Amino acid sequence: MDTDGNSHDLLQIKRDLSRSFPLCPLFKEGNAGQAQLERVLVTFTKYDPNVGYVQGMNFIVGALLYHCPEDIAFWLFVSLIDDYEMRDIYLLGFPGLYKHIQIIDMLIFENIREVYQHFVS
Repeated sequence: MDTDGNSHDLLQIKRDLSRSFPLCPLFKEGNAGQAQLERVLVTFTKYDPNVGYVQGMNFIVGALLYHCPEDIAFWLFVSLIDDYEMRDIYLLGFPGLYKHIQIIDMLIFENIREVYQHFVS
């Protein structure tokens, strides 16, 4: 693995590879999916060092890789981060997480009132 990037991110990616869909043959140790997953995640940390790597990204990228080639998976992930306001979920302190939780809360309130009532009781 290239060590030009943030060593903490690279170490965490390496740790998370075997934890990413461990029962899926594509992502088993030594299979193509695991190498693709590593390349996409490392490339993303270099593409956007302000966000870097955060645990959980491996599952999003892995799901994308299951359905498309790694170059497309990379750009789809970038699009999710940039175009669908996921960047602020992954920034230090997770400032966007609270915003997204509030949006989900409002959607449940508007569309599934019984579930909302159950959550607040």
